[in-house]
Amino acid sequence: MTPPITIGRDRKGRNPALIIVATVLGPMIQEIDSMVVGVALPHMRGTFSAAPDQISWVLTSFLIGVAVAMPATGPIAAMFGRKRILIGAIIGFTVTSVLAGMAGSLTEIVVLRFIQGVFSAALTPLSMSTLLDAFRREDHGMALGWWGVGIMMAPIVGPTMGAIIAEHFTWRGVFFF
Repeated sequence: MTPPITIGRDRKGRNPALIIVATVLGPMIQEIDSMVVGVALPHMRGTFSAAPDQISWVLTSFLIGVAVAMPATGPIAAMFGRKRILIGAIIGFTVTSVLAGMAGSLTEIVVLRFIQGVFSAALTPLSMSTLLDAFRREDHGMALGWWGVGIMMAPIVGPTMGAIIAEHFTWRGVFFF
């Protein structure tokens, strides 16, 4: 009989499973959001009477926002504190997601998705650095492994939930999910 796999307590004696869950949730919502929106694009296209190249900006603008803002994450976190920036990013991401779900035009949703991408740019790097700071160096491999398992749930959950929500309710629901 093999002993169960465990991770040593973090540097302050906190429960390692809770730290991993807390740090995986931010990047996970970012990934799920990307997946659910992709599935809902055909429904959005009908609502906005958009051509395929026009509706693709809903995804593209998000990715541009991430690409533009991610390099600034480290310096901004150093200035204002990682915790503040991470909490602000989660709040900003959530608010812009709700606003995107209420968008009345293609232009509006594209702009909101860009802003959402800017907020989401901080989620992965800050959650990973928080995780690494919480654990001793010898526990980094195990902590990152479990963190990766959590992140890999997004491509499984995202398209499935996106399809169910868009098909049975409305495409707007994917932004509220």
